[in-house]
Amino acid sequence: MSQEYYFNIIGNAIQFLDSHLSRKLDYLSSHITRIGEILTMTNWLLFLLFIVLCINTFINWKRYKNGK
Repeated sequence: MSQEYYFNIIGNAIQFLDSHLSRKLDYLSSHITRIGEILTMTNWLLFLLFIVLCINTFINWKRYKNGK
């Protein structure tokens, strides 16, 4: 068998691995982007929860202060 045959096999294997790796990286990239969106949404929900807790604490403090 000639060198050209082996180079062709090696080239096809590299092309297959490159294509496969590219698809996997695209898949991971889309999932990482989705995780980033979820974390951003979670941060906003935590911030909203913090604001609600602050308002609740303030109302309870005012009620306790006026009760004495």
